[in-house]
Amino acid sequence: MGLSAAILAVGFSACSEMDDYKDYVKDGEITYTGKIEDVEVHPGHNRILLTGLLKSDPKITAVKLYWNSKDDSLITPINRTAAVDTVSLLLENMEENVHNFIFYTVDDQGNLSIPKNQTGKVYGDRYLASLNNRLIESAEMTDTGVLVNWAEAGYLDGLIATEVLYTDENDNQLSAFQDANSEESAMILKEYKSGTTFSYRSLFMPDTMAIDTFYTSYNVQGVLAEITGQYIANAGDPFEYSSWDGSRWGILADWITNDAIKNANGYGGYESRSGVGNISMEAGWGLPDARNGKIYQAIDLPAGKYSFEIDLGSNGSGGTKYIVAGSGNELPDFDDVPELALAYADVSLEEISFELSEPTTVAIGFVCDLPGDGEYCKISAVRLYSLP
Repeated sequence: MGLSAAILAVGFSACSEMDDYKDYVKDGEITYTGKIEDVEVHPGHNRILLTGLLKSDPKITAVKLYWNSKDDSLITPINRTAAVDTVSLLLENMEENVHNFIFYTVDDQGNLSIPKNQTGKVYGDRYLASLNNRLIESAEMTDTGVLVNWAEAGYLDGLIATEVLYTDENDNQLSAFQDANSEESAMILKEYKSGTTFSYRSLFMPDTMAIDTFYTSYNVQGVLAEITGQYIANAGDPFEYSSWDGSRWGILADWITNDAIKNANGYGGYESRSGVGNISMEAGWGLPDARNGKIYQAIDLPAGKYSFEIDLGSNGSGGTKYIVAGSGNELPDFDDVPELALAYADVSLEEISFELSEPTTVAIGFVCDLPGDGEYCKISAVRLYSLP
């Protein structure tokens, strides 16, 4: 049964091929040329490259190609050699679609080969619209540059690489590539200029035979970077004083401290605890109330997203202590914090985040309202980050 089926299949194929010849012998036997062989399709962006081999028939003088239901055609002259010749046909301005191509060879007498059919796909705007950029899990400034961790790329069919454009410390525009097939899912952008963003796009080839690379639009990515040293003076671990009482209390260097905080005989805001300097807000145990107390710095920040974080030491349960960021050169008063602050939070949360749409002078620090019944807050360090 299997053998009979095989014979029938061969017989059908032979009859089908003979039918192709009948068109050329209706009025008697004619000569037909050798057909093109080993046709390959190389898809592109609204174009396609078709290649094939001429292995026999030195009389061939041209290759005729039809597509679009024979509404479009191309005739390419051929200068045959004694060897196998390669034919390359590049079709431009093609509609995005699957196309059927029909090849004929022609000799100098006008004799045609039997047709050679080949299907090929052209890609265009629909394909481009379907592409997605590779995702970034994180981008963080390190001692050696920006470390970019890429998300898994296996779900992106045809992805070959991702290109990154960034600015280095000398204001040069640099590019870097992450190969989609790399075993590494991270890359380092060396000599990255702090405070800048980078752009990235992904590169796709829809087919291993494709002649064009397709690109997504650029995405802009910010970088998580600690920028404390650029903007915050005397950030702690330990804090330094500009003056102190020689025992415990002092005035913080580089910070603005109002009189409500300086409630230890003109000192306050700085405290030496076991010989280590801390930011201190305290009332009670002989110290008067600290109403509308403020400790802050005024800094100029570019547009962007920011996080201000603290290392909180001991913190009393009474009174109110805020971490605050506000526009301008001074923090808002205690009662106005909820309405006027860019961001605020109880110190127990140890962090605030805010966003600036334009370059802005920002006052950043602490506002408190402490009754004189033994309330306090001690902070060992602060940090400022730019956020992605």
